[in-house]
Amino acid sequence: MLRLQGINLIIGTIVLFIALHLTFAPEHHTVRTTGSTLLGGISFLLMTFSVVLATRLEIFEEMFGGLDRMYQVHRVAGTFTAVFAL
Repeated sequence: MLRLQGINLIIGTIVLFIALHLTFAPEHHTVRTTGSTLLGGISFLLMTFSVVLATRLEIFEEMFGGLDRMYQVHRVAGTFTAVFAL
């Protein structure tokens, strides 16, 4: 069964990034610029999580409930990375 510790870590990191990005956005940025850099940053974070999950560290196996669940999250993170990057 998929444990939510790992998913909550990923979602929490992305929410923290969004909050910081919107709070400290430069005043001269337009909404379009802020939105595109926000999506690019989320893509970068998801790709980073995807690469880290591919290392198959035991601590992450415990957080996600096993290696097969960890690879499922890895695949979904990679899919969302491509969607946000486009």
